[in-house]
Amino acid sequence: MVGAIGRQPAFRSLGHAHGRHSYREKLDQPMSHPNPPPPPTWRKPAGMFMILGIIAVLAWIIGSQSDVIGGWPIWMQAIVYLFLGTIWIAPLRPLLLWMETGKWRE
Repeated sequence: MVGAIGRQPAFRSLGHAHGRHSYREKLDQPMSHPNPPPPPTWRKPAGMFMILGIIAVLAWIIGSQSDVIGGWPIWMQAIVYLFLGTIWIAPLRPLLLWMETGKWRE
């Protein structure tokens, strides 16, 4: 025989009562920012195009040398392509700094 041992009575509350104001009403109110974000500058899109330009130029240079690199042993090709595939990251730090602050150095 199965009994009601361990079951809670049906009339017991399962949590706190619903608040006076619903969550949706709080979302409908405009949020106030103590420090509004600054307006976007022209440096961000310009920096983005500069990054894409750097990648395109390096890809063209590396691609134009593929005949020479293709004749090397596979292990040497792997090292060269890993190095050349990550070299485009080097100019990103000053470029991203310029995009954010307008200065090339900290």
